[in-house]
Amino acid sequence: MLKSIKLTNFRRHQNLYIEFGPGVNAIRGRNEQGKTTILEGIAYAFGGAAALPEPLSDVVTYGLTESKLAVEVGFDFNGVDYTLKRSKGGAELVWDNGIVT
Repeated sequence: MLKSIKLTNFRRHQNLYIEFGPGVNAIRGRNEQGKTTILEGIAYAFGGAAALPEPLSDVVTYGLTESKLAVEVGFDFNGVDYTLKRSKGGAELVWDNGIVT
């Protein structure tokens, strides 16, 4: 279950943090407010730049370098809490008993 997402310099979201509650969550807002960007951030966290519809240079907040972009997703799988962090430099998966980079 997805628990949270943090977007840093990912398109229009320079510093966005969302905590998801249990069950079904809805993301709602007017057009061009960044709803799809949140979904793209999740895809990027799990699949890297290949999961994006555009190059990383077009996804980073305008005027910033790709090295300033970062996404962090918190999720639960089989009762274990994980944090997945991804940036241009790579990915890191952290949980209670370990870390994989």
